[in-house]
Amino acid sequence: MIDSRIGVPALSSVNVSAFKKMPWGKPIIRKGVSFVNQSTGGLTIYDGNLAYEVDAATAADVDFSIWFPKSTGTMLTEGLTAVASNIPLKTIVNSPDGTQFLITKEGKRRAAANQVLAKDAPVVSLELLSAIPDSPVPLADGFLARTSATGPIHLIEDGLKRPLLSSSEAGRVAVALPSNKIETISKSALAQISSGSAVVAPGSFVRLGRVNYLIDGFDRALIVANSNQAALLGLKSPRTLTTNQMKGYSKTARLSGIKFICDARPFVAITGKLYPLSDIDASHYPGRGLPLDAGTCANLPKSTATLGRFVRDASKKYYLVEAQTKRLIKNVAEYQKLKGTSTGSILVGPYFLSQIKTGAAAGSSISTEIFEPGVFIPGANQPSPSPSVSASPSPSPTVSTSPSPSPTVTRSPSPSPTVSRSPSPSPSPTISAKPKTYTVVSGDTWARIVGRLSVWGVTDAKLSAANPSVTNKNLIRLGQVLIVP
Repeated sequence: MIDSRIGVPALSSVNVSAFKKMPWGKPIIRKGVSFVNQSTGGLTIYDGNLAYEVDAATAADVDFSIWFPKSTGTMLTEGLTAVASNIPLKTIVNSPDGTQFLITKEGKRRAAANQVLAKDAPVVSLELLSAIPDSPVPLADGFLARTSATGPIHLIEDGLKRPLLSSSEAGRVAVALPSNKIETISKSALAQISSGSAVVAPGSFVRLGRVNYLIDGFDRALIVANSNQAALLGLKSPRTLTTNQMKGYSKTARLSGIKFICDARPFVAITGKLYPLSDIDASHYPGRGLPLDAGTCANLPKSTATLGRFVRDASKKYYLVEAQTKRLIKNVAEYQKLKGTSTGSILVGPYFLSQIKTGAAAGSSISTEIFEPGVFIPGANQPSPSPSVSASPSPSPTVSTSPSPSPTVTRSPSPSPTVSRSPSPSPSPTISAKPKTYTVVSGDTWARIVGRLSVWGVTDAKLSAANPSVTNKNLIRLGQVLIVP
């Protein structure tokens, strides 16, 4: 009996060995006490139903007698047979519902929902956990930790401890975490967490062998193909790492394009900085945008200026970016007129311009709608066709709605036709050539597609007849190619 506070008669003179063939029953131990296991010398806690022997390293870090008063009595391992949990009580434990707790000198700290601190955390009873007070500050879902003020720092996430290559990188790593605080945890807690590969700060520019990479988050390294691509994001002087240091990163994806997505917001990279811009303006720059990890985005240089639809080069040529093409603006005066009160131009380099296809010269207006691939903007998606020349004077030029492979010159019977130079009304804008196919994009419906193609005389019936394979107009799929009649 251990601190049971139960009165019993005087001890019998019969030696206990006389009962060795009898099975051990439930020991008489007061609920909520700790005591020494005489067989192992280890500290044991009894919650009223089960006895947990405390792991030696955990017992050295945590004084359980604060919550489980220590009895002067002892007990043999065999005497605990009926109540032994047969699992060591460690610093990180699981509750019956799977929630993990870190036991500290002050109490127990709850892990974030569904967070795994240690993969081998033992399951303990609610009775035992309820005796340990709750810490008012739960653990974040992913955090930095060390065992002393000067000890090495680790990223604790997904059941792994991953050492930082350098403690000086802690700030750049913490930007990707819920908190920038570096937790101090016990040695037994850190030892209980499985070891993982090293962590490189997100946004770092590194080199492995002959290949350069941008570290994106905690598990991906993007291949940087050339110095021009690196310069767009302000990446300079890559740090050389070893294969072991890069072990935890996938290295198959490539850094490409000029458009990136950070926290669902679009940015365009220009001469070493990420420029924010609106969703409408972003849709007119090429590509869908490469999503980057929040930590990567936080560590890359950003501009305080907002990017619009106008860019210029060093020779002071101005361009309108529209329908994912660059359209040369005739002169500065035309640029000022076209810009109006919208965002002004940003100086860009030749590599940036090379990443945008060249379209027709800019017109007299700018599209203010979101551009979707497959939607034709007259004059922006392709060069405007040459106008038909008529030898006979006409009071009003005729707009042809049918595409022609080459301009046709109409000749009058006269051997020397002349083109009338008399004043005439300005011609109406030429409608761009009708596309042969249409690719379904996000948000499209059959009716919406018919509406877009109606400018070329396409009706629901004509589009249906040209696409007999579409048996259910409500089930068109993203990327599906339709024939335009």
